[in-house]
Amino acid sequence: MNKSLIIILGSMLLFFSLISYAEEPPASPQPLDKEMDYIVKKGDTLWDISKRFYSDPFLWPRLWQQNQYITNPHYISPGDRIRLYPYKVLIEVEEGKPPKVEEAKPLRPPQLEEVPPPLPPPPEIIRLVIYPEVNSAGFITDKMEGIGMIVAAKVDKLELVAEDEIYINFQKGFSINKGDTFTIFRVGEPIKHPITEKVIGRKVLILGTAVITKTTEGKAQTALITRSYGSMVRGDELTPYFAPREELAVNTMEKSLYGWIVASQLDKLELVEGDVVYIDRGEDDHIRPGHIFHVLRRGAVVPDPGSKNKKEKVKLPDELIARLVVIKTQQKTSTAVIVQTRLSVQVGDEVTTVSE
Repeated sequence: MNKSLIIILGSMLLFFSLISYAEEPPASPQPLDKEMDYIVKKGDTLWDISKRFYSDPFLWPRLWQQNQYITNPHYISPGDRIRLYPYKVLIEVEEGKPPKVEEAKPLRPPQLEEVPPPLPPPPEIIRLVIYPEVNSAGFITDKMEGIGMIVAAKVDKLELVAEDEIYINFQKGFSINKGDTFTIFRVGEPIKHPITEKVIGRKVLILGTAVITKTTEGKAQTALITRSYGSMVRGDELTPYFAPREELAVNTMEKSLYGWIVASQLDKLELVEGDVVYIDRGEDDHIRPGHIFHVLRRGAVVPDPGSKNKKEKVKLPDELIARLVVIKTQQKTSTAVIVQTRLSVQVGDEVTTVSE
């Protein structure tokens, strides 16, 4: 009987030990030890931000206190700027100790003191050679047809890159000579307008260039891929070579014109200087290469804390966040490169021409 009792007691001790181990919380990341700005992303809450940067979601009221421009702590929008202070500062506030920063600084709205500096005046000449993405910028169009197609490669492999020898079948009646250069492209998926959700065309991806090395009458022509911006495959098409511009003179428009960024070349969430974007204004709107656009971030509409009407709203100021310059135009769209930024740019941001 004593032996049975010992076995039971041992099993109970093992059981509670396992429970204690299972309930032990994972080690928390190191709390923030520096002062910084944070741009709110979709789905963020003050609770989540406090948990991420301070390992304690219950510090969110202190985070709100340090950002008093936030009128409703349960309503923050993507693009809002929140000032984050070191963990020790929040703890000192919690314990009633004076923070080690200027007293007025945490209480000022970020848009008054903490925003990035304004953009400098735009340059008169844009040197495109400093932006490598321009070489493969591509464009959005309703229709794009090639004059030839890659049908095979000398070395049998799925993906083709620079220095690979390929075979091209051209349309009948098209004259081909040794040394001719062509641009290799691929037509991508339809692009929907981020505001209207209507299809505005397809993105044409520029993949590389090829040079004819040997001509054969009535048969596939031999070529060498001389430059690749991405891997190519059989079925990719060719069009006569168009050399990228090295520089552009910046021009303004005679009248104001608004539009939107409808897509980006690399499908990035946050776009910065040097990234290529596509806008919904083109040749039909008299847009030409060199025209400069402002990128605007429209101010959010928030509850008015000074109004007796709880439903009363107030609109925050619009912000100039970047500039872009058109490098290529189609009938209804244009390709542009971001040349100056003070905040990251997103698809769906509004653009406006710079008028004289």
